[in-house]
Amino acid sequence: PRPTPMPMVTSAPQVYETPAVVVVAPSPEPMFAVMAGYWAANNELAKNVLDNNTGMITGNLELMPMGANQAIGLSIASMTYPRNMSSNFWDAYVRFAGLKLGYRNEELLRHNIFFTPAVNKQDIHAESLFAGLLFGIPMSDMFSLDFDLNGGSTVRNVPVGASERVFTDFGAMLTSHAAGDWMNIQLGYRSYVFGTMNDVTNVYTMKGERSPFFGSYQGPIANVGFRF
Repeated sequence: PRPTPMPMVTSAPQVYETPAVVVVAPSPEPMFAVMAGYWAANNELAKNVLDNNTGMITGNLELMPMGANQAIGLSIASMTYPRNMSSNFWDAYVRFAGLKLGYRNEELLRHNIFFTPAVNKQDIHAESLFAGLLFGIPMSDMFSLDFDLNGGSTVRNVPVGASERVFTDFGAMLTSHAAGDWMNIQLGYRSYVFGTMNDVTNVYTMKGERSPFFGSYQGPIANVGFRF
């Protein structure tokens, strides 16, 4: 007998479906940064520094149209307690990564200046150009140590008229990133010193010499910031 042929089994072609790729849109980058705080700055020109605590409310607003590394900013510090209500200074600046370039306007009122001859009141109006550097040192996932270092020279000064008048504005902040980059809390110290070049040098070398063009605000500062 002839062998029975095996039946032909035709299998259906297998179709492999490519899994759908889910594209997650990145979170939008914040375009604005707002910060407000209080600076317990002491006026070093006063006869009694502790009695002349000229605490300031501080504020800062940044517009970041090109991303977080470039910004246009405006900051202000205004005295609120216990006197010198009209005194303030403000900055307008541009920032490229960690570099800052800007303009500062100062309207400062001084009382009880202890130089000889004695001056009971001194009004300072000054306009300055400044450059600065910002950088931070990561301490952990939640904290960083941030620095804002500014310095500049006066382009107009009435009525003091010190042609070589300069200023330094240094801040060191411990910043909490507990809520990511959308909310930050800062605690630190800010030192704003102005006068002749010798005045500024003498402050940081702890020498006592001061000229009539000298003044400073130094003290602890606390800020709360939001980005959106």
